[in-house]
Amino acid sequence: MTRLTSDAGLTTEPSISGDGRVIAYASNRSGDDNLDVYVQQTSGDAAIRLTTDPADDRTPTVSPDGGFVAFRSDRNPPGIYVVPAFGGNARLIAPEGRGPRFSPDGHSIAYWTGPWLAPRSVTTDREVYVIPAAGGTPTHVAADLFGAGDPVWAPDGQSLLVFGRAARGAEADWWRVPLAGGKAVKTGVFPFLATRRLDVTTTDIYPLPQSWDDRGVVFSAADHIGDTRALWLIALDVRSGRPAGGPLRLTRGTTIDALPSVSNTNRVAFAAQTVSQNIFALPIDANAGKVIGTMRRLRDDHARTGRPSMSEDGRLMVFPKYEFASGGVWARDLTTGREWQLAVTPRTPLNPVITVDGRCGPPTP
Repeated sequence: MTRLTSDAGLTTEPSISGDGRVIAYASNRSGDDNLDVYVQQTSGDAAIRLTTDPADDRTPTVSPDGGFVAFRSDRNPPGIYVVPAFGGNARLIAPEGRGPRFSPDGHSIAYWTGPWLAPRSVTTDREVYVIPAAGGTPTHVAADLFGAGDPVWAPDGQSLLVFGRAARGAEADWWRVPLAGGKAVKTGVFPFLATRRLDVTTTDIYPLPQSWDDRGVVFSAADHIGDTRALWLIALDVRSGRPAGGPLRLTRGTTIDALPSVSNTNRVAFAAQTVSQNIFALPIDANAGKVIGTMRRLRDDHARTGRPSMSEDGRLMVFPKYEFASGGVWARDLTTGREWQLAVTPRTPLNPVITVDGRCGPPTP
């Protein structure tokens, strides 16, 4: 294993070229408080900053020959842009597009559209498209699915593997979508992974297809034991998309291993992340839309927390806290710093909300 970056901030979403020589990724290393796209040789040369727009530029994908990079930008207008891999002008080819992926022959790009913050099509529809890499008219694919997204190409370039549902509220799964026409075919990967004790129910960390070649699909998933995620390989039948073996675990460690990209030379680039989620307070004048104070951290321990909710008078806060294999809802008195547990839950994303009047007092000693 070779470490390619060592930034203190966020460097993520890598993509490796087919020949394994070029890697692109998103990083905030510039210090400008946004993500930009960088490219570098995997042999160790210095990185080249491809984008400098103040908006976030992310999810790059390198063309198979390493000559171009497609990426999602939140600039105006937002969408998918294509830029020469070692510098040049970025060109918009797919307004509102996200998650671009070059086809194996480099002639097309698959992408999806929809709200980024939607929890992977639970309640919000998303759509998948294919467009010529040089630009042109996009083709809507997987139109019979609800919330289709995150497309990856089959090794032969004749179909896509997407994440989605048959209908609103239906169970999530991977689907094989033939590009020559016909309905999407459910692969059964999610129930198959569930029997192997991989987490397929937590929306924030759904195992999404990331890269598909003759050996199978590489993806990131968590087991039901700890906080970390590892890379896995599952063999799929190219025609049916059904599981044909595995899953085989590829990495083991204390980091969150995610977002793998595989070259034709059997090299896997991925992000090894250490994530800390904490709660901060920032005084603002909401009517004027101005910051009126200094941001401060509200909790001192390093337990993983989530989205908090505060009473109107600013005295009480409720928040989720995750420790080991369980979760829980906690309350904190922001005046005294005292905390107490309100509920114990399974380890699942929680969004507790406190009433406006804050009628949630501490337990009687």
